[in-house]
Amino acid sequence: MLDRVICNFNESLGIHSRTSAARYACGVILAIAGDMRRAESEFREAIETGPDNGMAHHSLGMLYVNTRQYDDAAYQFKQALKSMPLSLPAYRELGRVHDARGRYDEAVEVYRRALANVAHAPGAYLLYQSLGNSYYKGRRYDDAIDAFRAALAARPQDPYLHVNLGAACMAAGRLSEAGEEFERALEMSPDLLSALRNLGTLYLKMERYGDAVTVLERAVSLCPTHGTTYRKLAIAYERTGEARRAEECMAKGLEYEAGGDGDRR
Repeated sequence: MLDRVICNFNESLGIHSRTSAARYACGVILAIAGDMRRAESEFREAIETGPDNGMAHHSLGMLYVNTRQYDDAAYQFKQALKSMPLSLPAYRELGRVHDARGRYDEAVEVYRRALANVAHAPGAYLLYQSLGNSYYKGRRYDDAIDAFRAALAARPQDPYLHVNLGAACMAAGRLSEAGEEFERALEMSPDLLSALRNLGTLYLKMERYGDAVTVLERAVSLCPTHGTTYRKLAIAYERTGEARRAEECMAKGLEYEAGGDGDRR
C-alpha cells in the first residue's frame, strides 16, 4: 500500500522514480509513515544520485539526530549547508547537535555564522534564542542575556523568551532584572510553569520565602507530580516555620523524583 502511495505521488509530480528528487520524496513519505530504515535508504540513494540535494542531506541528518548518531548528523547538516547556505533550519540543527554533545563553543560559532548570513530572514529570532541557550549552557551568562534580548527585539510578546532572559539574569546574579522578566512572562501567560518555577527559585535566592510559597504552590497546583518543585516548596515552608508541611513536601518531592520527576514543562 505504501509503495503504491509513493508511486502515485511521484507520478502526480511527473518525477521519474530513480531521480534524486523522487528518492527524497519517497524518503519523506516513508519517514512520515514511521519506516525509518527504508527512509534512510531512500535519502542515501537521493544523495548518491544527487550529491547537491540539500534537503536529502538535511532529512538524513534529522534521522541521525533521532538515533543520537550526532557525528553523522553533523556531517549531513554541513553537507546540506554547502548546497543551501541560507538554510536557517540546517544551521539550527547543526548547532543543536553541537549542544547535544556539550560542544557549546562550536554551537555558538554555528549560530553566529548563521546570523551573519540570515539575520534578516523570517524566524531569525530563533537563531538568537538558540545562541542564547548555548551561551547559557556554556556559562557565558552576559552573552546569553545579550542574545535573548536580541531575540526579544523581534518577539517582545513571547513569554518563553522572557523566561530564558530571566534565567540568564538570575544565573548572572542580576536578580531584580530576572524577577522583572519572569513577571512579564506571567503577565502574558499566567499558567506558564517555567516562569512560576523560576520565579519561585528566585524568591528563595532573595530570601522572600512567603512569596516563594505563593508562587510554588501555584506551580504545584498546575503540575502536582514535579518533584523538584515540591523540594523547593519544602524549603520555603521550612523557612516560614511550617515544619510539618515542609516535611510532607520533601517526601513528595523525593517520591516523584524517583519516578522521573513528572511533567518537565
